[in-house]
Amino acid sequence: MNRPDLVSMRRLVAGLGLQYPSRALADYDQAQRRKYEDHRKERLAEIRATTLPNTLTAVEQADVAQFDQDNTNPFGRDLMRRIAIDNALAAHFNLPSFEEWRATRGETQLLKTRPPGVAARRCVPLCFPYPQ
Repeated sequence: MNRPDLVSMRRLVAGLGLQYPSRALADYDQAQRRKYEDHRKERLAEIRATTLPNTLTAVEQADVAQFDQDNTNPFGRDLMRRIAIDNALAAHFNLPSFEEWRATRGETQLLKTRPPGVAARRCVPLCFPYPQ
């Protein structure tokens, strides 16, 4: 069974009448992305610590050569190069993308728990009893 993506989860939540404010959903998405980035940094650090230096050097040099050929902009070059090397290592060692990582964690918790800062809403009856 395929797990639904966040857009379909939002539609499902909206269909159930459990709409969250858009800001709270944005905060939830940002928190998930930060968790993913932390996870990715930890995994890259593990890879760098446990992989043979020759293998790391080969992957990095191949990516740096491609980076130097494709990117000639001098502004932010060191940071862009570091990001490109991290992306090359992630691709070489099959680290999951954000979407894959989120799918393995399951977005069904969106229905079970509210994002941080979203208070429960009181249910107001739509029909009031008529006086007799």
